[in-house]
Amino acid sequence: MTNLEVLDRASLISIEAMVLKAQLRWTVHDIQLLYGKLRQGQRPRGRPKNWFKDCIKDSLKYSGTPATELECLAQDRSAWHSRTSKAQEVFETNRRDHIAKAREARKVAKSSLSATAAFQCPYCPRVCASRIGLSSHTRAHERRLSAR
Repeated sequence: MTNLEVLDRASLISIEAMVLKAQLRWTVHDIQLLYGKLRQGQRPRGRPKNWFKDCIKDSLKYSGTPATELECLAQDRSAWHSRTSKAQEVFETNRRDHIAKAREARKVAKSSLSATAAFQCPYCPRVCASRIGLSSHTRAHERRLSAR
């Protein structure tokens, strides 16, 4: 049973979607503190640390809310609440689609791998998927032969 099937059976959403919704809701409370920093944001050189405002920017991207319009949109609480709920739904749908596609790609790769395997063991009929796997398998045969 996959994680998505478990979430569906329990009628739950992922933790990531819950965190996204919570971040967007709390953004309204921190708007005066964050508003100027979201627009400017100077940083030191090198790979910067992931600050809270970076997480908020990502959450705003999922909700389709530009940082420049955040203050105006947050004034209407009911509209902001519906926007955060919609962002959560879109995020969860995209996440599920991505997971399903990745799983399908793994299944296809696994089935095509067995069809294209060309590493036959010289001691038994086993076909290995890689040269390294064949090397390890052959070594096991040689250890058994030398132990006799």
